[in-house]
Amino acid sequence: MEVVLVEAKVEEAKVAATAEAKVAEAKVAETVWRWRWCRSGCTPRRETSGKARQCHYAYPMVFSRSILAMCCVASCVAFGQPARSALQSKRAGKRTTTPFAIGNLFNAMKKDYGGDCVMGEESIMAEKQHGTSPKRVQSNLRWSCNDDIADRICSFNRHYAENGGYWERSTTFLKEEEQTTDEITFYDSVTGKPLFYSPRGRSWQQFVRESQGHGWPSFRDNEVNWDYVRVLPDGECVSVDGTHLGHNLPDGSGNRYCINLVSVAGRPE
Repeated sequence: MEVVLVEAKVEEAKVAATAEAKVAEAKVAETVWRWRWCRSGCTPRRETSGKARQCHYAYPMVFSRSILAMCCVASCVAFGQPARSALQSKRAGKRTTTPFAIGNLFNAMKKDYGGDCVMGEESIMAEKQHGTSPKRVQSNLRWSCNDDIADRICSFNRHYAENGGYWERSTTFLKEEEQTTDEITFYDSVTGKPLFYSPRGRSWQQFVRESQGHGWPSFRDNEVNWDYVRVLPDGECVSVDGTHLGHNLPDGSGNRYCINLVSVAGRPE
């Protein structure tokens, strides 16, 4: 009889432990950060409970267990060997200059986009006379683009973009160019250098349709002037002079450069 009672109590304890574990897991789930990346220029924000606040220009970024695992592996690759080498040298009484820096992690995660894409170095976006640019954007940008918005996005920004659809609804771009039969040259809003040519290898309607589908003017490899355009390892698309242009967001057809119209609305100098 006593054995039966003991077994019953053990089983009851197991059930209680399982219930407590589920409650703890639920509490953890409630406090998971839900980051929103706002295309309208807002700062990222987090929410700990309730329904996520919606934003017309927001993308949810979901961190799954697999992604976290990949980050852990990358961290081990980046940090493990330098740490071990330094420790071994210390034990052997040797002086070491092996760097133990987060840069190793980013080096391990660098990406090459293939195709005609020309990669660039982070040094392109180093601080200059006017943010990341040598000077302010031109004051007479094409298609009635706002030069204040352009200046903030081109020279004092690495991640944000003009509002999705801005090029279509808030400028005269479509009205002015819809009757054009030749390629349109898009010039750097800061330096006036030619950066993109479109439509090339497709019709005007195809260019507009793809751009409308994504919210920004979208260019392909053959429409980029690689003399003056570079793509950084994280996908940021920039000019060789430090102008932030947009990002490379590849799809099933290859590299696709989503570019802010305010960044390429300059006039040739």
